[in-house]
Amino acid sequence: DESAMERERTLQRSSSSNGRTDSSVSSPAQTQGELRTPLDGSNGSYGTMFDVSSTGPSSSPLFIKTLGLHVNVVTNDCRVSVHTKVGTHRGYERDAEAWTTIFDGSIQCAGFQTPSVIPELLFSGPDSIAAGLPLDSPDSPLRIQPGTTRAFYIHLTEPNLRYTNGQEGGEWGLTKANRDAYIRAGTGMGGYFDLPYSPRHFNGVVYYDALEEGDSSGGNGGNAMADEGCPGDVMTTFQDNIGSYGSMFNLRVPSTLSPPSPLSGGGSGRPNPGILLTGMDIYTDVTAPVDFELYSRPGKFDEALSDLNQWTLIAAGTVKGSGSFVGTPIPPEMWFGTMALGPGTVRAFYATLTSPDMRYTETNLKVGDVFVSSKEGDVQVEVGVGVAEYPLGETFYGPRVWNGRVRYRTLGSDEACRFIPTVAPSPPPVAASPTVPRPTFPTQPVAAPSSPAPTSKPTHSPVVPKFRT
Repeated sequence: DESAMERERTLQRSSSSNGRTDSSVSSPAQTQGELRTPLDGSNGSYGTMFDVSSTGPSSSPLFIKTLGLHVNVVTNDCRVSVHTKVGTHRGYERDAEAWTTIFDGSIQCAGFQTPSVIPELLFSGPDSIAAGLPLDSPDSPLRIQPGTTRAFYIHLTEPNLRYTNGQEGGEWGLTKANRDAYIRAGTGMGGYFDLPYSPRHFNGVVYYDALEEGDSSGGNGGNAMADEGCPGDVMTTFQDNIGSYGSMFNLRVPSTLSPPSPLSGGGSGRPNPGILLTGMDIYTDVTAPVDFELYSRPGKFDEALSDLNQWTLIAAGTVKGSGSFVGTPIPPEMWFGTMALGPGTVRAFYATLTSPDMRYTETNLKVGDVFVSSKEGDVQVEVGVGVAEYPLGETFYGPRVWNGRVRYRTLGSDEACRFIPTVAPSPPPVAASPTVPRPTFPTQPVAAPSSPAPTSKPTHSPVVPKFRT
């Protein structure tokens, strides 16, 4: 029965015509920002749902001015409706009552691989449905408050909307991100509030204004511009012996400064002023471009192991891997904001690639143990876990040491950096000796698990998603 079949259609591309047109298309007035996703269009149907999230509490509120769609036909009468809701679309794919309609009309569609833009006047201007709604209110259907998510649903009366298939199991995978906002993998819709297919990536453009009323200190193009306090860094190791998609770990900022040696029971006892994160090196052994994402959350990582909604995306992009035994720096322009860690705090980090090329190290320490401290004793890196799936699943491997380097500046004056430990730092323990070549495939621990990891992924010793820290 055709009505029960998925109504997605794979576009048959022709060498003689690719659906482009030279016709003029209504475009939005000048805006402060746009989030543009690839117009791959490898799949499509009647509609798509997707989530747009602000990058974090330090960002500005966003006002969505209009949307650009990816449609594979050229016509002056393209019937489109757009709906929105606060929060994610997941779980509401068939719940029409949860959504607010903000556009319903005809637009000019520009064809394959060209954005078809809904005129701003009709989407958010005086002639729009939203004009009768409280646009200046934080509850406006066109506003995204800092650190929050808003879902959008675009529906066409004909199955001409294009989108892209997502990675299997990647329902929360990243579609596109910039310093203001990011879009996650969404859902293709084979009918009106019906027949959802996931994951599917939105093809198009989100045009927005970053409102000045917010604290936009986070949108400075990265953390490396911080110039107060003193610079510091703490490195774990790049002597990896295992790996997968990602790695979770905690950064701890002690209340008082102390030497980093685990054998020293004392320390200066001087207050730790805290740090401002200025950069980070991740570790992959490849030298090809890799797509990375870096998340963070207050508290410990094991408090939100499998729930990506409890994590904030703080950096993302494509970088060229530096190869074995050396870190790959995250460029300043790929950071979405500044992040300060006060004394006595713990903050979790999750670094992941979209491919299983993240490297880390096995250790005999326990999850949550301090693996290494900075020279000044103001920052500690705790033992964490490996993550077996992208973007985040249910399988974790531990204990594992995140491989990388954290760069920071101390908060306050440079006096915070003048403490010199009286005990020489002890080198951090590593599972693999630097003199022993890293094996091509991860080694299996002595106590093999009863449920081995899938053969399609590196062999690890899985741990239940609960840790004693």
